[in-house]
Amino acid sequence: MKKPILAATFLLLLGAAQAADFPNMPPLKEGLWKIRMIDTAPGQKSTDNTYSLCRDHAYDEKGRQIANKFLTACSTTSDVKSGNTRTVVTSCKIGGSTVVTRSTLTGLSDTHFRTETSATYTPPLYGQSQSSMIQEQTYLGACPANMQPGDRQLPDGTLQHHH
Repeated sequence: MKKPILAATFLLLLGAAQAADFPNMPPLKEGLWKIRMIDTAPGQKSTDNTYSLCRDHAYDEKGRQIANKFLTACSTTSDVKSGNTRTVVTSCKIGGSTVVTRSTLTGLSDTHFRTETSATYTPPLYGQSQSSMIQEQTYLGACPANMQPGDRQLPDGTLQHHH
């Protein structure tokens, strides 16, 4: 079952990149963003997904609030900043496992950033003992008229409206 692993990793990544672990992250520019996520887990096929997301500050804040609810069982064990790179190690209790996540954020600006996250699960969570994710987010410009904050556009042009 890869979805629970990815959901846990994504929440930890979101928390590390946009919530408590990176408190000095500048507000991201409002508009359309290209988001690319590559995730891997031993014994499973890697995935590489790209989509566009219309965002504003209210949408980002709601995401931080949701992430913070899931991160209440987490603690930061290391937080090191060097130049435009910041690495945070977080330990969380999820589903009876301890999840240790190392997230490195680079290229931090209001129009671009990249995170590389690796996670270990002890004991294994849903049969997985580790996973990793790379995420790149790049500002593209204003959101199209047919998109509202939270709406996604897939590479094939399909719109997914946020409810």
